[in-house]
Amino acid sequence: MTSVRYAGSPLDTEAPLSVALVGCVDDAHQADDLGALAAALGKRGHAVTAYIRHQGEQTLSAAGYQVHAIGLGRAAPVPAGDALAASGELAAALEDAWRHAVPDVVHAYGWLPGVAAQLAARRHRLPTVQSFHGVAAPAGPTADRARLETALARGAAWVTVASSADLEVLSRVRHNRSSVSLVPAGVDAERFAATAERAVDPHCRIGCLAPNDRLYEDVSRVLRVLPALGDSRLVVGTTGPAGRPDGADRKALQQLAAELGVAHRVTCLGHLRTDDVAKALRGVDVLVSTPTAAPDPGVVLAAMAGGVAVVAHDVDALADVVIHDVTGFLVPPHDVRELTVALKRLQSETFRREGMGAAGRTRARSRYSWDQIAVDVESAYRQAVRATI
Repeated sequence: MTSVRYAGSPLDTEAPLSVALVGCVDDAHQADDLGALAAALGKRGHAVTAYIRHQGEQTLSAAGYQVHAIGLGRAAPVPAGDALAASGELAAALEDAWRHAVPDVVHAYGWLPGVAAQLAARRHRLPTVQSFHGVAAPAGPTADRARLETALARGAAWVTVASSADLEVLSRVRHNRSSVSLVPAGVDAERFAATAERAVDPHCRIGCLAPNDRLYEDVSRVLRVLPALGDSRLVVGTTGPAGRPDGADRKALQQLAAELGVAHRVTCLGHLRTDDVAKALRGVDVLVSTPTAAPDPGVVLAAMAGGVAVVAHDVDALADVVIHDVTGFLVPPHDVRELTVALKRLQSETFRREGMGAAGRTRARSRYSWDQIAVDVESAYRQAVRATI
């Protein structure tokens, strides 16, 4: 079915848009981010419907945007090679929904929603915005995923990426940079703000909150430098989908801590939900984030919003978020010496640590608030509409 669309109001920079957000929510963090963006766009006057591949019923959220849960079973990850087959049913559901409520623009997060959204949008002649994250990872995507991402990037009216590194990659894929924009991750600064003065503790408390599929990889790096950090304490927590097994990693980390003689200086908080992350960050003086590729900067942004200084690997989105020697320190991946030096400086220089925390809080609120991200996303929407009409 071809929908009749008028070229007037969507082009007006003041006119509200009808927006279809398409995503697969397979963990609480993704759900929080999608909901936060939808709410921020709603505050700007846009009519937003989030189409989620999950079991449920259509409801009106308290934040003032629609949630349309498409009942295609559990929202489990799908291999890139199976994306075309898996996306067919989702595309059919979207096409049916848009017969009754035609959006001005369609915004897809991830490649599976992207395939379905572009299939359904093409039938209605709707402009699409495709968001990517982590395409510049050094290991690179699988061959299937690389082909799929190339097709999605070239098929969308506009593309957004989460880091400067991704911007370079997608600009080459599309053969120009004019229809690709950088839209970073956002943070709810109020949710992660420090609620009171930090408790006085004679020991520097270093936090390492790692995704549960990278628990050993990330935490072991910090554990190995802990003996060089005087009497500093290490606070460990895991993020990511609940229920993902990480028992073997926990056991290996406990053994490593014992071998290094620092087990008594390590506290493990277990799996953390979003509110748990906020509480954990209020109990540390420094956050360290040491992924080697495609990091989700969410925890780093949360730490900055709470006034916590950050030591992070100089990769992908983290290289954009953390301003070296201002909001924290950026260190090269696998450089144990630089990681140790950075942590030692923050351990011993309380004034520097607090100053970096204050600078990070200002940066998180001004550049990465969801209100600001909504402004960036709205600009991409209007560019996509202009490119399509």
